[in-house]
Amino acid sequence: MQTCGSNGTWGAAAACESTICSGTKCLPKAAILIVSSSAVFTYDAVSGAFASTFPLGDSGIGGATIGPDGKLWVTVILAKSIVRYDLSGASLGVFTTTQDYSDWLAFGPDGNLYASARTSPRESIVRIDAKTGASLGTFVQGPLDVPVDGMAFHNGSLFVTYAGTGALGGSLYQYDGTTGAQVAQLYDSFSPYGPNTPAFAPDGTLYVPVWQSPDIAKFDGTTLKFVSNISRDSLLPTSIAFAPDGTLLVLSDPGPYDSVLRYDPKNGTFTTLVSMGSGGLGRARFVFYR
Repeated sequence: MQTCGSNGTWGAAAACESTICSGTKCLPKAAILIVSSSAVFTYDAVSGAFASTFPLGDSGIGGATIGPDGKLWVTVILAKSIVRYDLSGASLGVFTTTQDYSDWLAFGPDGNLYASARTSPRESIVRIDAKTGASLGTFVQGPLDVPVDGMAFHNGSLFVTYAGTGALGGSLYQYDGTTGAQVAQLYDSFSPYGPNTPAFAPDGTLYVPVWQSPDIAKFDGTTLKFVSNISRDSLLPTSIAFAPDGTLLVLSDPGPYDSVLRYDPKNGTFTTLVSMGSGGLGRARFVFYR
């Protein structure tokens, strides 16, 4: 069997024990993907070693998610469009355009795509047919005058964070994942403009990164009640993702360069996985485990 090059290049499709290659790109089988406003960076999920990068052909990326198809889906805010990319870096073009500016994306249990929309005076979440790109209408209307700051589906529910404004703290809401009906306001005491996309641990525990603070909020996986903050000086968590072993990957934004820390819930320790500036990484918005 041929061996893939460590610099992420290859002339033909191939596979090896730790790397998957397609076309001219090789990616670690277990990879961390970091999405900035203009590029995607890939790192080995075990060692944190830089693997490859590719530019996004569109600037002003708002939201991003990895779809069920294994592709990267991103919102381009000013163009009011949703664009797909192969993880090798190839652009798959515009999937659909949106009537309003969109920031956040998530795929629902029904296979459809959900996007936040900057409607006024209440931001909304719209449902989009993931095959045709056709709008299926408004799914959720948010609270008055606060922007959506992240969303995730889990166990039949949609969990949405709202940024809050001024002295009004950020909040976390739970909605029915089928109907969009509000189930509960779970929390309303985040730092204003702080809470970003929630993530669920393999054991069901809910975590919310609170940007512009040193905190990651932890919620009981059964009761969904706030438990405590996981805090670390100069953390400033922007985005989080869980590895299969239960460790939490934290994209930290102390500026001007981001890093990825690994948090172990079992012993409560942080270790650096991706160092600041590795592979040319600057400030970024999202971290994913592939």
